[in-house]
Amino acid sequence: RANLLLQEGKDSAAISDFERVVSLDPDNASAHANLGSAQLRFAHFDAAIGSLSKAIELSPDLVDPLINRARALTALGRFESAVADLDVASSLSGESPETRFWRSWLDFERGDYGDTIRRLDALLVVAPDSPTALALRGYASILGGEKAKEGITDLRTALELMPNNVLALDAMGLVAIAEEQFRGAEQVFTRALAISENYAPAYFHRAVSRLERHARQPVSDLYRSVTRDLNLALQFKPHFPDALATRGFLRFIGGDDAGASSDLETAIAMAPSSPGAYVMRATASYAKGNYDAGLRDLTEALDIDPTNRGARMLHGWIELERDQFEEAIADLTAATTGPGAGSSVWINLAMAQFALDDFLSATTSFEKAAELNPRNRFLPLWSYLSHRRAGFEDLAARQLASADRALQGDAWPRVLYKFFLGEKSAADVMEGAQISGEIETAELGAQADYFLAQFYLASRNHEAARDHFRSVIGANLGYLHLTTLSRLALRQMSP
Repeated sequence: RANLLLQEGKDSAAISDFERVVSLDPDNASAHANLGSAQLRFAHFDAAIGSLSKAIELSPDLVDPLINRARALTALGRFESAVADLDVASSLSGESPETRFWRSWLDFERGDYGDTIRRLDALLVVAPDSPTALALRGYASILGGEKAKEGITDLRTALELMPNNVLALDAMGLVAIAEEQFRGAEQVFTRALAISENYAPAYFHRAVSRLERHARQPVSDLYRSVTRDLNLALQFKPHFPDALATRGFLRFIGGDDAGASSDLETAIAMAPSSPGAYVMRATASYAKGNYDAGLRDLTEALDIDPTNRGARMLHGWIELERDQFEEAIADLTAATTGPGAGSSVWINLAMAQFALDDFLSATTSFEKAAELNPRNRFLPLWSYLSHRRAGFEDLAARQLASADRALQGDAWPRVLYKFFLGEKSAADVMEGAQISGEIETAELGAQADYFLAQFYLASRNHEAARDHFRSVIGANLGYLHLTTLSRLALRQMSP
């Protein structure tokens, strides 16, 4: 009956039944192993370690309890102990495919993507059709950055072999995020969680996609919609510094400075050799205007990983705030180098170039961004503005008319184009946002204001430009870089 309850997802009842079996036969290693397996499945990691340890004590030659205890230890971040268990399991099983997979998983969890791929390459020689091994190799290839195309091929093959492969679905959701397809990414993560409701990474990644997609929502709505997923991610995977750091930043947005500080400091202590928590704490410092503290954390992050794009871009934005323009452009340019540089990286560079009146360079960078993500509807607007500010009025007009025709049926971006063409008023722009069923009114916010400010600036209507730049600064924290650019523009416009 306990196994049936497990299949039905009734964790408390299943665990109670297994505990009853153990009480009736306390020297039965298999009973303790079954109880530990059930506790592991439902993220009761400490209890699982206790039960599995008893099974191993009673029967040291059992392989499954060693593997499962290693999985529980990995979830708690106790990697060295997990390695020791897997080494014993491997020696007992003659390096079975299962033990080789979980050893690869442990490397993956530690962020050793190169070692993960090397181990899985060897495993796939003897088990070429293993969907889980293909999915994990594809996932590691994407996160490692150097074999992203091969990784996507692995993930597609894994899903052909096993359409409900949660690991592959989660990784494909990350691909969608990289392509700035946040709505689609959220749907993929939701599908993964419908298959496995205790898969922590999918909760975290769904939270990230929601943060990206709804960054302009009122702070209270954003906090409620994302915090639940982060809490569930941490419930099912307590050693999850990225989720903890993200929750810390979200608490900062929500005004809980003490909770934010606790989460961010714990995340850094949890993974001192990982740059993610440092970058997140630096982002909070940036938002507070505490630039020196932000730069200190970013220096730590870049010492750990000099290629970390998030740290390099944020460093650039803080340098812009400090009017260190050459350093800022150098940082943002460095972020575009190397494998895996996506559209958003080029947009960051282009917007900084634009703000510093380097319109020719901005035009080139916006074109590169559009090449990487042709579905971004804002990029033709930026290209139009940068061509216009560079003095190429005829080319700008042709681009705008062409882009406008391509947006038939796409409500609010098309209203913006009509505004730039002189066929709509600023009031019509906001009305267009309200009538669009595709994107929420709040989601337009800072971006529309910044576009309008730049349009008025190009038209030499400085008072209207100032009003819209100030509106950006008064918005919430969804687009911090637009706040920086708006403050920079106001400084440059000052008499």
